[in-house]
Amino acid sequence: MIGLTAILRKEVKNLLNSGWGVFLINALIAVAWSFMLFYEYGLVGSDFGIWSIFFASIVASNFSGTVFISERVSGTLEVLIVSGVTRDAVLFGKVFFVAAATLVMGVVCAAVSAVWLCLMADEGTAASEIALWSGRVFRGAFLYVGAAVLNVSASAYLSVRMGNPRFLNFANLFITGAAMAVYGLVSIMFDRRDHTTFVLIFSALGALFLFLARREFAGERITRPVIF
Repeated sequence: MIGLTAILRKEVKNLLNSGWGVFLINALIAVAWSFMLFYEYGLVGSDFGIWSIFFASIVASNFSGTVFISERVSGTLEVLIVSGVTRDAVLFGKVFFVAAATLVMGVVCAAVSAVWLCLMADEGTAASEIALWSGRVFRGAFLYVGAAVLNVSASAYLSVRMGNPRFLNFANLFITGAAMAVYGLVSIMFDRRDHTTFVLIFSALGALFLFLARREFAGERITRPVIF
């Protein structure tokens, strides 16, 4: 695929040159959500992972807004398409970058959450509490990855189809909620409630959106107006 590594390098360089404000905002988001992960997996002891799912949606949407929407609005996406880089390279390079950035944010958030647990755990039960928390986070990580795949793929597709890119975050939250509703129906119909079914639903929808995004990128005209 011609230009895939070039797109990845470009996106990494753009992120590194985006200024301290972007890193500060992402750090604040990671810290804020780390308390929610600590509360759900540590204090409450839940295995469902709802905070992991919606955190993935928010993070993926934020990175997608910069990687997909901003370049489309500024016109630099057209420059990439006519520069000799294949459209598949443009699409998949951006998808891989957003997915990787989302996963890094998830790791940072979980690490900060682990710090809160270590600081607040009782001295006599710290080892057992950390072991239980780690198991819950590990199971929640699969949900996080599945939700990230779904939201990154959906963002790639919606970046072409949406008339107003400002609603990307809301659209992704709606899609994520719809996927959770599908999981609820499947779990009731087949009496199966586990993380595997959830991840399979997310992955299947993500593959569908990625297929649709690839078709849109392949057939898109070079000049396309954007409505604000």
